[in-house]
Amino acid sequence: RRKDRFDAILVETTGLADPAPVAQTFFVDDDVRQKTKLDAIITVVDAKHLLGEIDRAHEAQEQLAFADIVILNKTDLVTAKELAAVEARIQKINPTATIKHTTRCDVPLDQVLNRGAFDLDRVLEIEPDFLDGDHEHEHDDHVTSFSLVTE
Repeated sequence: RRKDRFDAILVETTGLADPAPVAQTFFVDDDVRQKTKLDAIITVVDAKHLLGEIDRAHEAQEQLAFADIVILNKTDLVTAKELAAVEARIQKINPTATIKHTTRCDVPLDQVLNRGAFDLDRVLEIEPDFLDGDHEHEHDDHVTSFSLVTE
């Protein structure tokens, strides 16, 4: 193994995170830009619940719009007709994303790592201010958080 070198860095943004600010870091931070390469934005989608939730969750739409690869999970829990409707909805939001069907998110790593799938030009079409380090990103008012600190 190479000391002090990584083969890959996976950034998991958890749940309802907008992927734009995370991806932006790879381009606007000089240190990160010089030492890393953004390979692909991967989004996991719940095939069973997507259609019932997508219109209410702006961040979910953002995740799909930015995704290079969509892991369409829980495909075993939907009918062929439901699966076709879910795929159509994903393709309406992002016609260029590669869709991988999975059960329990079981996908071979070579199908999601080292893909060279990230396309900055495509992202700039979606969000023209993407490379502007001061760009303000929208946040869903329905999502809140708080911190509790104790001693």
